[in-house]
Amino acid sequence: MKSPILPFLLAGLALSTPAFAGSAGGDAVCVTSESGRAGALAAFPGARALTEGGKVVTVFGVPMTGGATPQGAAAEFWKAYGADFGTAEPELHITRATRLGNGSMAIAYEQHLAGLPVDRGIARAVVHPDGNRVTYAAARLAVEPEGGFAGIHLTGEQAVATVSEAGSYAALGEWSDPSLVVHDAGLGGGEPGAKIAWKFNGRGGTGENPRGYTFFVDAANGELLEVRNMILNVDITGTAQGMGTPGVKPDSGSNSPVALPLPLLRVKGPSTVETSMLGEFLMTYGGTTAVNLTVSLGDGRWARVIDRSGSAVLSQTLSVTPPGPASFMLNSSPSQYTTAQVNAYIGTIEIHEYFKTRAPEFTGLDAQIPANVNWNEACNAYFDGSSINFFRINGGCVNTAYSTVVAHEYGHFVVQQLGLAQNAFGEGFGDTCAILLYDTGIVGQDFCGPGCHIRNIDAANKQYPCGGAIHDCGQVLGGVWRDLRLNLGSVYGSEMGLEIARQLHVDWAMITIGEQNGSNAAWPQTGIEAMTVDDNDGNLLNGTPNYPSLNYAFGKHGIALPVIKPVNFVYPSGLPSTASGNTPIPLTVQIIDGSESSLPESAVLEYRVGTAGGFSSKPMQAGSNGVYTVSLPRIECGETVEYRFGIATQQTPSGYIDPAASAHSLMVVSGGTPVLSDSFEASTGFTVSGAISLGAAGRWVAVDPNPAYDGQGVQTAPGDDATGGTGVKCFVTGANAPTGSATANDVDGVETI
Repeated sequence: MKSPILPFLLAGLALSTPAFAGSAGGDAVCVTSESGRAGALAAFPGARALTEGGKVVTVFGVPMTGGATPQGAAAEFWKAYGADFGTAEPELHITRATRLGNGSMAIAYEQHLAGLPVDRGIARAVVHPDGNRVTYAAARLAVEPEGGFAGIHLTGEQAVATVSEAGSYAALGEWSDPSLVVHDAGLGGGEPGAKIAWKFNGRGGTGENPRGYTFFVDAANGELLEVRNMILNVDITGTAQGMGTPGVKPDSGSNSPVALPLPLLRVKGPSTVETSMLGEFLMTYGGTTAVNLTVSLGDGRWARVIDRSGSAVLSQTLSVTPPGPASFMLNSSPSQYTTAQVNAYIGTIEIHEYFKTRAPEFTGLDAQIPANVNWNEACNAYFDGSSINFFRINGGCVNTAYSTVVAHEYGHFVVQQLGLAQNAFGEGFGDTCAILLYDTGIVGQDFCGPGCHIRNIDAANKQYPCGGAIHDCGQVLGGVWRDLRLNLGSVYGSEMGLEIARQLHVDWAMITIGEQNGSNAAWPQTGIEAMTVDDNDGNLLNGTPNYPSLNYAFGKHGIALPVIKPVNFVYPSGLPSTASGNTPIPLTVQIIDGSESSLPESAVLEYRVGTAGGFSSKPMQAGSNGVYTVSLPRIECGETVEYRFGIATQQTPSGYIDPAASAHSLMVVSGGTPVLSDSFEASTGFTVSGAISLGAAGRWVAVDPNPAYDGQGVQTAPGDDATGGTGVKCFVTGANAPTGSATANDVDGVETI
């Protein structure tokens, strides 16, 4: 075999030094996250990620970035790890910051690109008060296209005209002012692609048969990118249910109206005050003469009733001589239409206060929403983007303005104010509002007669994943929260269990990013969100106070929560695959308690040389935060070492081993301290022998080498030694001529030693 010079070129020989890059600690090591990028998972051992379609949606599990304030800690996270979610250092604008029941701060963001808001571009972060550490981050973010956005070639008026002047939308009649946004269909389950678009609304039809849409028109070429239906109806399935004025049943002969408090109703006279949740009020007045006081269901703090039957909205004026009392009684002679007014008003106030009392810093619902009652149509109710609407008795159905139906429709308003997509999530969320406010498993009870309900959440027991219609699949989310409430009731007692479920529900609403691909109202992300708001120490690896109940409720509907291990073995510095011989080999492990409490004094390293035989053991040294250190003993070069870590717990004295079914291993690849280092620049006693006589071509010689070339003049061997610095010599098989060929100094059929 003819051998060129290159394979025999030796430079800067250092005997017994490590043979693998990085094994001596001199080379940088790139640690990547589960998503293949260096990021939060690498920076925070034990952190976990949930991906959707190969893209990170959520990072959670352990305390992460910190800051002087919760907002500062979250800002640092997005700056450092936004790339994990597909967009490096995303531009996020805070839309609200809400204190959760566990003391953490939930921060919601709207994404901006190119100075414009991104429709459905959202992010959420949870910051634990202990050191202001981010414990949860989730986002769906748009990515600016390569090369930037196309130019804006249409005015807003032109964009509206492309929709309003032709086609099926021309008859809508009422159009909002257009505004520029970034639209990305990928954020709604479509094909990703961010574009600058004009966004506007179109409305038409009648109250009984409304039409309302949100349009997105490409600002560059006038293409209609998306039409989004704004009319969100109660499910019309041929079954119906109703709730009476008292309780959860509708207004019917067997459930006649009774006197109920009118909460947060404005009382107008010399000044204006509001009633309490018990319907009581106190108006400060300095005179003694009679005054007129007026109340109207068209003027509550959070609700404004509008009657579409032509009936006047209930109001009353009383002449009252201080100190009174003034006793208002609206709807003293009940009828279908007037009772619907009272029911809609009370239901709207109650569901608003359900959220307000549990998330007082969330102001997104603090508006007087119109409640239209007695539309002349049958078996329906809907939310249209700005009002909630209910139908009169018709078509075999009751008047739809009653308890759970009102709560459901208001739930759509909540979803809108949270900046989330409706779809199955909106339907399921509306159901959860009814389920937890009225503590029932039935939404729209007796809607179309006794025993004929809109949805029986308990009986449906819908499972994830769900591929049906949005009202049907929304029951997965409703079922999870219903079963969580029931399980917490069995643990804590009904009353306390209900209140814990309600607080968790509102806290979860503050951080959720909503549905998965339109049809799944609840999915594994929902479980992570629920665990995050239930957590009390910023560490999900050790579970949450109500993890068993959460695990039961989500598991009953086919959703697996992250497994909480008894103990968690984490390796902050990684584990070596190679090591130097004849020197102690340091190892580090962090053991984080999960569902059990570890015993630090029991921490042990088990190891063996080779792959057979028993393991020896060595105690580990406990440090802070569950970090343990230990060293393998001196081991000869060339050996394979298998090792594993163990610890006992208070609950399991026999302990746990990692890995449980095998062992970590490493190869001892060198002997440690060099016994000789020679750069070959001066003679250190090496001699040359072998069948090639001294002076013949092809013998080993220490020289400054010349390059070698093939017959076409292409260089085939280098002309420099490999060591840096000023040295130039190396041992080479023959001192080639400056323009010598690759075969001029071959070692053919003989030897050089």
